[in-house]
Amino acid sequence: MKELLVDLLAYSKFSSNREEFSQTDMNAVLQEACAVIAKELEDTGARLMVPPLPVIKANTSLMVELLKTLSGTH
Repeated sequence: MKELLVDLLAYSKFSSNREEFSQTDMNAVLQEACAVIAKELEDTGARLMVPPLPVIKANTSLMVELLKTLSGTH
């Protein structure tokens, strides 16, 4: 039940986000998302090896949330 409520809250946050798309440096987005999982990376000894990412037209905050979600830290 708790997970369902957390997911509903996340969905609400995304659906109410009206930030316009703008030029978004995905390298900066990745750095911000990695800051959230830095402890887990350190604890496990994991290393991220990511080639340079492009600048895209996107909603920056949603891109950060996307990468956090993909890492399992939503």
